[in-house]
Amino acid sequence: MSDALSLGSRAFEELFCESGEPSGCAKKGGQIIYENGKSECAFCGLTTKFDFDTSPTFNNDKMEKRFSLSETGAKRGKKRAFNKLFGDSTYVAAHEDFSGGYKVTDIGLVKKFKLSANAAAETERVFYEMLEKNYQLGGKGLDAVVYAAAFHGCQFDYNFVPIEKIVRDSSSIKKANSLIKRARQDGIIKLVQKDPVAILESALSKHASSNSVQELAIKFAKIYIPNLRPDIHASGALYKSMKITGNSSEKRISQEEIGKRFHVSRKHVGQGYRAINEALTPKSNPGHLPNIGITGEQLKLLRALR
Repeated sequence: MSDALSLGSRAFEELFCESGEPSGCAKKGGQIIYENGKSECAFCGLTTKFDFDTSPTFNNDKMEKRFSLSETGAKRGKKRAFNKLFGDSTYVAAHEDFSGGYKVTDIGLVKKFKLSANAAAETERVFYEMLEKNYQLGGKGLDAVVYAAAFHGCQFDYNFVPIEKIVRDSSSIKKANSLIKRARQDGIIKLVQKDPVAILESALSKHASSNSVQELAIKFAKIYIPNLRPDIHASGALYKSMKITGNSSEKRISQEEIGKRFHVSRKHVGQGYRAINEALTPKSNPGHLPNIGITGEQLKLLRALR
């Protein structure tokens, strides 16, 4: 251990500093002090959270192998679950074609569904509150907690992604739905009320359109149309506005492509489009037909004579 301490910064050239390598840390010429199975930077004071299994090994003043940290299985599982939500990174040591550092290996569900900062924070809150209440126990597992938190995060962002698009395994879908129902009963999450304007704005934040299209689409989304699903209403509003004020590329966008943005089918987009058209130009009562001077019986007789 004294040999390791005497090596100073040279011994820790490949050691990643979690505090961002501040001035005076181990990689800038300081030392990492080992004591009672813990490590602490003498300058920045960073202390590892977990006990060491082994100390670094050195060969010709170079660290040959990074130390390994011991974590309980539960902690490792929770860390992997968190990475499924917010992404995972793997440390890559410096070599000829890479400068060294952390490389993203999994973007996570939050980035996959392009959640806003507020929705990401809400997802993290729900995730940890579920863990505190041991939602993962009883055969549910950590994956169900991850999917339930991601599903709520999407809903909170007015991005109503079906649970089947978050996880395709039928058993995991049932477990996630069970946890979502339980979380609502426990008051951890609240049911998000769908609103056409909010759904439209959420979709526009992920797939921006021209200003004229966005402004007109919002006006169409504000029209009161009873018994029309909000997501269908929003999709129809965007499609109609593109057909009216969209540029050449926007006018070529199909109903199917619009439907993917709102997680509805092509037929649903057409339904919303027609509903908006009917709301803007309501049908009028034609009244009684004028007297044409001939009865139905007379018309039948004339046809028989022909």
